Amino acid sequence: SIWATINIAQRESGSKVFCVVSSVPGEGKTTIAINLAAHFALHSKTRVLVIDADLHRHSLTNNVAPDASVGFKEALQEPTALAKFVVRKERLNLDALPCPASERTTNAAELLGTKEMEQLIEVARQTYDLVIIEAPPMAAVVDYKMIARHCSGFVFVIEWGKTSQRLVRECLSDASVLLDRVHCVVLNKVDPTALRSIEHYKGDGFQNYYTDQKKA
Repeated sequence: SIWATINIAQRESGSKVFCVVSSVPGEGKTTIAINLAAHFALHSKTRVLVIDADLHRHSLTNNVAPDASVGFKEALQEPTALAKFVVRKERLNLDALPCPASERTTNAAELLGTKEMEQLIEVARQTYDLVIIEAPPMAAVVDYKMIARHCSGFVFVIEWGKTSQRLVRECLSDASVLLDRVHCVVLNKVDPTALRSIEHYKGDGFQNYYTDQKKA
């Protein structure tokens, strides 16, 4: 469903840069960002770049390019030399711009708000068909506001049964800069048993649609 939503946005408006965000850490936006990028890369001829723009936790880097020694921060110093800092992931058929660091960056928002950041995203936009950025959690830091102006759309990740509705509303209320560009909201880490109970109204035919099973 996420793939279809972004695919439509690309076809209708030529959108290229999308950001994956969440309210708090641990909701699964790293997994969503990696899987979404890989799905586009593996099922089409789309040239895909996934960027770890979380200068605090580096979860995407730890999953995709744990051995990287340079990446996002260095690319901000040489935006036109983006290719020099990209890691090629052949198995996923995509490129990754990691963010390796031994400690958290205290001036992250300032770095993300520079003209070099704008130049870097522009180079990525010219080089790739699709750019997916993972941003830090919205309730924790203001970094996403610096990233927002460079993005065509957002994927908002919410953890099932844990993230409160109040917190989600607060984040979206404070995020007027991106509210009209949220293409989809992902309810992540869903309990399959509970979900089946909630979706019972769809009937048995819904569950059997993709199978050969038929009632006797």
